[in-house]
Amino acid sequence: MTKNKKKNKLLYIALSLVIAIMIWMVALNEENPTVTRNMSNVDVSIQGKQSLTSKDLIILDEEIQVDLKLKGPVLTVGTVKSDDFELYMDVSDIDEAGEYNIPVKVSGLPYGAELSSISPANVSITIDDLIQVDMPISVNSTGSLDNGLAVFSMSSSVSTVTITGPQKIISTIDNVGATVNLNGITEDASLEQPIYAYTQAGIKVEGITFSKEETTIDILTGYQMDADISVSVQGKPASGYAISSFTAEPNQVTVISRDQDLSNISVVVSLTGKEKEDTTLLAKYNIDEDSVVIVDPPKINVTVAIDPVP
Repeated sequence: MTKNKKKNKLLYIALSLVIAIMIWMVALNEENPTVTRNMSNVDVSIQGKQSLTSKDLIILDEEIQVDLKLKGPVLTVGTVKSDDFELYMDVSDIDEAGEYNIPVKVSGLPYGAELSSISPANVSITIDDLIQVDMPISVNSTGSLDNGLAVFSMSSSVSTVTITGPQKIISTIDNVGATVNLNGITEDASLEQPIYAYTQAGIKVEGITFSKEETTIDILTGYQMDADISVSVQGKPASGYAISSFTAEPNQVTVISRDQDLSNISVVVSLTGKEKEDTTLLAKYNIDEDSVVIVDPPKINVTVAIDPVP
């Protein structure tokens, strides 16, 4: 009996609450008084952007918000959401770059609701020239290769890219590049990487579009080592004279080679046939650039010792 009494009591309480809510809703529907409601930071859409593009113009201010006050029956105004109507600005009549004050308009308000005020009622926007520029793509890297490997070369499948955007923003671009992370790479690799534009300070430039968003970075690996200089002398000294020896300075260079067993780098000097005494000549590297690169290549001076023939 006690449990049944408790259940009945809970049912009575729930029923009383439902009846009270229904009575309140009936009274509210009968009266439905007029109220005002403030809404803050409501998004404003831009109409006419395609018209601007056709005139080679673009709006710089994409994210615009305003505050507004609605007035109407409490059951309407009290439940309305920002998605139930649209605030917009029309820029289709603008024909040149500059600063403009455009009124904010509203459409789609629920029946019975009306706009009491908008703040600000007119919004200042900037219209800029829409331009295109072609820029080369540089390849950059972070991290380092594993297993004692070094980067022999890195190249991009895209050499140049067309950038479209406001003149004001494009004028800030210093370079365009793609960056690859070398950590974990143990052999030649090809990686897809996004393309970005940067200011001179290294800040990523936003608000622009690229003709290609990504590029393939081809990474060739090699081995960094010190290699001896091997000198070849072309030509002969003056008649009656002979080469007794030659030395190179420096006699070693740092290289990155595709061949792990590379031991020396060839350089060449040429005699004119007039030399009768020791002479120092600037050597030319004689390398296969597809298989070896010299790190910060120094000038190689070769001293050729020349003596009279006995």
